Amino acid sequence: MDAKASYVLVATCLVTSAHAQEARKVLYDGVEMQMTVSEDALTIAYKEPPAQLREIGVADGQILVEGTWTRREPGILVGNAYAFKQGCPPIRYDVRGIVDYNGALVVIGPTPILKFESCDVASLVWSDDAVMQFAPLAPDRKLIERKKPHAFQEEEKPKPKKPKPKPKPRQIERPAQPAYQQPYYPYQRPWGW
Repeated sequence: MDAKASYVLVATCLVTSAHAQEARKVLYDGVEMQMTVSEDALTIAYKEPPAQLREIGVADGQILVEGTWTRREPGILVGNAYAFKQGCPPIRYDVRGIVDYNGALVVIGPTPILKFESCDVASLVWSDDAVMQFAPLAPDRKLIERKKPHAFQEEEKPKPKKPKPKPKPRQIERPAQPAYQQPYYPYQRPWGW
């Protein structure tokens, strides 16, 4: 097979032909999203945005991340992500992405801080929102959320182990003191050979 005829798409861990378009489901922050891969291009869009984003005007199909894969190994996604604010068009900022060992796409880039009561970007900062992780979903896999203990519920504590008995102190046997011997001074017997 010719190298131009197929590409290894690291984000989806699939081999697809150069002209095929692949759509997969991914999970980001508990929200199911649609990832579309066409040749070297990648687009991730909201399938159904959460209620908080719907209130500020994010619609179904709104693009969150788009970019292209570099040709050299390892493949790096170079592209743009979008931030959203009520009354503003989507705010674009630069991102880079890689695929981690679990097969999830990790996208990083400093997020924009907007000017007060404006849609203009004041600065870009590295915050908790600067890292986005998109985990692949199998078509037949259901979304399963982990049960997190509530702040008012007491976590289940592990049972205490039986304490080990304390070791007895070792008795150190000391040798008996040698008998006192008179020190030898050569000047006491000067001619004692």
